[in-house]
Amino acid sequence: PQILFSFGEHAREFIPVESLLDLLGCLLSTGEACAEFDSQHILSHFDLYVSPMLNPDGRALVEGTLNYCWRGTSNGVDLNRNFPWEYGGEGSSGDPKDEEYRGTGPLSEPESQGLVAFVQSVALDGFVSFHSGIRHIYIPFADGVSLRSGRAPTGEQDMLQLAKRVAANVPGFASGRARDLNGYAADGTVFDYMCGVQKVGVSLAIEMWGDGDGPGKQCFDLFNPRSEQLKEAVVRLRPLYSALFDQFERRKDQTKHLRRLFFYAAGGAIALWLYFRLRRRRR
Repeated sequence: PQILFSFGEHAREFIPVESLLDLLGCLLSTGEACAEFDSQHILSHFDLYVSPMLNPDGRALVEGTLNYCWRGTSNGVDLNRNFPWEYGGEGSSGDPKDEEYRGTGPLSEPESQGLVAFVQSVALDGFVSFHSGIRHIYIPFADGVSLRSGRAPTGEQDMLQLAKRVAANVPGFASGRARDLNGYAADGTVFDYMCGVQKVGVSLAIEMWGDGDGPGKQCFDLFNPRSEQLKEAVVRLRPLYSALFDQFERRKDQTKHLRRLFFYAAGGAIALWLYFRLRRRRR
């Protein structure tokens, strides 16, 4: 399978990037420190593409100012509202001072332009956008039109089942439609775009850490563990990645099997047609 993982879209969410570094360390390790992964199998059966930090200048701003509430790029654009799927809807903002500011137009930012250019050059089987703030696995769609109309993506039931099986491997995770779990609209998201426009077979957004908002919580604590808790937190996320690889591979195998059945059935139908046609001629 050809899979793209995207990290660091929101500047204040550190742990997704940290978990990626742990994942890559495991995949490249020759020891037994990462028992959750069969690295040789993954590296020989997957084309894994990674966008390690989609929003580097936003991250640099957070590190330079210690403003742990900052979400967007250095010019304030929320990249996860900048993609051309229901762009400009109520689940985003046209106010440059709003944290969900969508930018001056769809794909107005070089980061989103670059991601789209790459995706158009490959035939992806799956896409995952990683975030933090709660423990949820979302399938499309998250936009306002879909929230109101109940619009569903092609293959929705397959995606729901895949997300459910992934969540079952990681304690505390819920899975489902973004609109059902959140109850609010998010327009112009990257995972809606990958599903609705690029027609990627499985497109997920995963909030991989956190318990949601609560009294007295500061921005850093909403989205990230403390330094002394970081190692344990990323290790606990290894089963999430392992389950994703497993489910993506199973889906690819099932797709190949269905294609074989189709070709066999088509071949049989053609053979029968030729048989009866020849019989008629002989008469």
